[in-house]
Amino acid sequence: MFYKFRTNFRIKIKEIFKKIWKNAGIVLILWIIMLIINYLLGNMKTEPIPITTYEPHISIMNEDKEVPKDLQEPINKIFNEYVNYCNNQEYEEAYNMLSEGCKKNLYPTQEDFEKYTKVVFDQKKIYNIQNYSVNDNVYIYNLRILNDILATGLTDEKQLVYYEEKVAIESIDDKLYLSIGGFIKEKKVEALFEDEYMKLTVDKVLVMDDREIYTMTVSNKSDYVLNIADTSKPQEIFIKMGSETRNVQELPMNGVIVFPDQKRTYELTFTKWYDETEKTESIIFDTVYIIKEYKEDTEQMRVEKENAIDSYSFELKLSM
Repeated sequence: MFYKFRTNFRIKIKEIFKKIWKNAGIVLILWIIMLIINYLLGNMKTEPIPITTYEPHISIMNEDKEVPKDLQEPINKIFNEYVNYCNNQEYEEAYNMLSEGCKKNLYPTQEDFEKYTKVVFDQKKIYNIQNYSVNDNVYIYNLRILNDILATGLTDEKQLVYYEEKVAIESIDDKLYLSIGGFIKEKKVEALFEDEYMKLTVDKVLVMDDREIYTMTVSNKSDYVLNIADTSKPQEIFIKMGSETRNVQELPMNGVIVFPDQKRTYELTFTKWYDETEKTESIIFDTVYIIKEYKEDTEQMRVEKENAIDSYSFELKLSM
């Protein structure tokens, strides 16, 4: 009986030691893993958090350009007044802050402006500004208009939607004016092409922050149909900027077709950013067809152009 007790006791002791060594092995492995992790963390290079400052009057397109110091505070003031007027629905005061060119071309009446304002300022708004570019004493800003968190009580970042547009500030007779909606200025243009078939003129261009819109008038002097562009080719009317050309953004559905004794006016829009250094030199008309009849059918029009009275291309030099 004593022998049996001794044997059982030895077995129990062995089982206890096995459990101890097993647990000790797990602890040892965990300890080694922790040493490796500490080593790796100790040798990791942490990227320093960049320290940024808000510089609303330094151009984001060219950090070397800055709005003149004496204009920075007046510009802050005009933005603040404009947003306050819109928030308080004082539309006449806000409308009077716009440049004449902006009014004429984008918002001819105060009612037009109010429609725009009621959409953007549908509730109390706050704003921030950042200069986008400085060019020819015109200061273009990104105006970001956001919901007023304190007024609305919004806490979810997804609800913090904003509206953003380009706004140009220009000093006219020592007074600052706003041009909103991406409008920069209207410029007079002197450009004329005339021959026995037509008289074509371009007399103005609307300069927007991302495009130029030319007003072209064509008078047909002949008894034939002028097919200046009919959307049958990818490049029919385009501008020349140094060594680069850019196609017209969109043509009328039926193209640029002028019938005998008819006078028509078109707006030709081309992509061009205001801060680009290359100037628009000319508008190129790839092929003008002088045809007897206008045909709506594509195949019939192709035949008509093959038998055209005359066909030629020309380059219209722009003087601005």
